Amino acid sequence: MALALSTQIGQNVVQKISSQMRAVLTVLSSDQNLMDATMPYADFYRESIKWDEIYSLPLSPSHKAAIDIAFGFWTNEQKPNTDVFASILNMDAELRAGVIRGFAICWGLKS
Repeated sequence: MALALSTQIGQNVVQKISSQMRAVLTVLSSDQNLMDATMPYADFYRESIKWDEIYSLPLSPSHKAAIDIAFGFWTNEQKPNTDVFASILNMDAELRAGVIRGFAICWGLKS
């Protein structure tokens, strides 16, 4: 799934989306069900994410692990009592690839 790297604001103003937001969106959009559930809580224009609402969603363990990783991209810290690398092993290939692409964006290896 392709993501826009910028958003159109008003008539002619284009705002570039931060690497943190792009990394989060890359992870959340790597699975259709995860994307459908979480995108209503991501605001591209204000660069804000309603994490409490996302964490309250009834999601599978692999989706919750992906959200933990995306949260880490957003905050630059891991949630307490989570082992994101162990949880990656339980993800399907598409979700795992999305997480890897998210890491590449956060680490500046991919624009």
